Amino acid sequence: MLWDGNLTRDKWQHVKAMVLQLDPNEPEAEQVVRMALERRSTRNINEALQELLNTLYPQGWGEFAGPNIEAQRIHELFMRDQRLRDAVSRAVQDAADLGVSVAVDTLGNVGFGFDYTLANTSARDWALRYTDEILSNLANTTSRGVGQAVGRWIQNGEPLEMLIQDLSPLFGRQRAERIAATEVTRAFAEGNRQAYQDSGVVQEWEWRTAEDEIVCPICGGLNGKRRRLNEPFDLNISGPPAHPNCRCWAVPVIAEVQR
Repeated sequence: MLWDGNLTRDKWQHVKAMVLQLDPNEPEAEQVVRMALERRSTRNINEALQELLNTLYPQGWGEFAGPNIEAQRIHELFMRDQRLRDAVSRAVQDAADLGVSVAVDTLGNVGFGFDYTLANTSARDWALRYTDEILSNLANTTSRGVGQAVGRWIQNGEPLEMLIQDLSPLFGRQRAERIAATEVTRAFAEGNRQAYQDSGVVQEWEWRTAEDEIVCPICGGLNGKRRRLNEPFDLNISGPPAHPNCRCWAVPVIAEVQR
C-alpha cells in the first residue's frame, strides 16, 4: 500500500522507502525521454544565435564601434530578439511539461493517479519567469564576451579573421548545445518536483547520473543521494543540473507501508 499522507508516528517503524522509475527495466529512461527535446532545442537555439550574429555583423562585418558600445548593442538585441526568446521559451516550457508528464506516468505505474493540473500550471508559470532569467544571463555573458573580444582586437590591431574566431563560440552550435542540455535538464527536474509535491506521496527524491566514462566528479559524488524535495542535494545544488551540460535527473522515493 502506498503512503496515504496520514501515517502516525508508531506506523513509521513499519515503513520502508521505495524508489520509483519510469521504466524499471530501463534505469536511464528518464534521461532518454529528454534527448529528442534537447536535440530539437539545440537546433532552434543554434538557428536563433546564427541569425543574431548575421543581424549584428552582416556579411563583410563593416566597422566596429568601441567595445562598450558593442557590448551594449549586443545586450539590447539579446533581450529583445523574438526568435531567441521563442527558442529558449519553447525549450524550457516543453521540458517542464515533460517533467510533469514523466512524474505522473511514474507514479501511475504503481497505481497512484492524481490531478496534475495544478502541477502543470505551476511548472508553466515557473518556466515563463525562468525564461527571462536565462535571456538576461545570456545577454550579460555575450555582451561581456563581445566587448572583451572587440577591445582586444582594436588594441592589438589583429586581422578581422581573429575577431571572427573570438566571437564565433558565443554564437555557435556548441554554445547552443550547452544551453539546451543545461536548461532542459533544469526545467525537466522542476516539472518533476512540482508534480511530486502535488502528488502528496513523494517526500524525497534520489539523484541519478549516467554512469559512464564522462560523468564528472561532482555528479558522481551525488549519485544515489536522497534529499527532501525542497532540500538541496549539496551546497548551491538544489537539484539537477549540478553544472552546465549536466545530464542528471532525480527519481521519486515514496514510503511503502508494510501491513
